[in-house]
Amino acid sequence: MPRLLRPSTVVALLLLVAWALALAPTSLGGATTYVRVSGHSMDPTYATDDLIVLRTQRTYRIGDVVTYRVDGGRVIHRIVGGDGRRGWVTQGDGNPEVDQWRPTDDDVLGAARLRVPGGARPLARLGDPVLVGGAAGLAVGLAALGGGAAAPRRRRPV
Repeated sequence: MPRLLRPSTVVALLLLVAWALALAPTSLGGATTYVRVSGHSMDPTYATDDLIVLRTQRTYRIGDVVTYRVDGGRVIHRIVGGDGRRGWVTQGDGNPEVDQWRPTDDDVLGAARLRVPGGARPLARLGDPVLVGGAAGLAVGLAALGGGAAAPRRRRPV
């Protein structure tokens, strides 16, 4: 008779798949980028130390809050015009002027999908959010492979 998987193993496997689909960082082959907000250009939408979870998309549209690479750094601002081929026009919600840069879809790391207010502060103590996400995935994977802790067995009545 085939051996069935323990419920804890099934749950661990489902968590691993959910993590891989929804939260795996791009450095591990996923479609998610984690960004710590620094500065006030996105006030009042985002504040310093907010953790923003981004997802890659085929293209972006006006109104999306995106993070893009520029001059060795990252900028998180809203798309207010342009297009992904010739360059997006972006602007911080708290800025009076549009940005000087014109990122294309290839420069964009992803669109904001989730904000964790102040969420980057505790993660800074643990290390890089990508490493934390990778460690969480590894922990779930190891639990799935090991089947988790064995459930205590009940003694049969004598």
